[in-house]
Amino acid sequence: MSKKAAFMHIPKTGGASIRQLCNEFNIAIILHNLRDSKYLSLVEYRRQNPGVISFAVVRNPWDRLVSGYFFLKCGGIKPEDKIDADRFVNKHKDFNEFVEHAFNDDEILNQIHFRPQHLWISDNNKLIVDYLARFEDLQQSVSGVLNEIGYPARDLTHINKSHHQSYKKYYSEESIKAVRKIYSKDIELFEYDF
Repeated sequence: MSKKAAFMHIPKTGGASIRQLCNEFNIAIILHNLRDSKYLSLVEYRRQNPGVISFAVVRNPWDRLVSGYFFLKCGGIKPEDKIDADRFVNKHKDFNEFVEHAFNDDEILNQIHFRPQHLWISDNNKLIVDYLARFEDLQQSVSGVLNEIGYPARDLTHINKSHHQSYKKYYSEESIKAVRKIYSKDIELFEYDF
């Protein structure tokens, strides 16, 4: 028997594809629009729904940053994405300049596509999700989580893909180090390296 479950959609981790499955299985979806006055975090959702099983997908921070950058550079989806693109991305000549300068102001870490992943799924620096899947083997990882909580595996459809080359092609030695510092908690918690 399947358990009551909730999916925390961390931006740029394949969540749009997983949301289709959640809708099919009636799994609650916790969205990430911090700009919405009615936004409900995973912490608040779990307090209101004790006993719910929660899961999320995490992604290599270097890869996720490239994806978020190009998503906004291409205009995003919502009007707020365009505003954030102009505010954080478009004023830099290229990706490396963006990494080296945009993060001098911590305000960028409140932008949903650049917010550290652990902040979406923790309470006072303690992880509160029951299961983590990995973007790098998304189909197998999500199928495993669904199986654990009592839902059948389904093929994922790739939705909302950012168009860019392998993330490794965009980094200089300096920007690799910068990301290692900026996203150190994600890198440590989720055991990623460049």
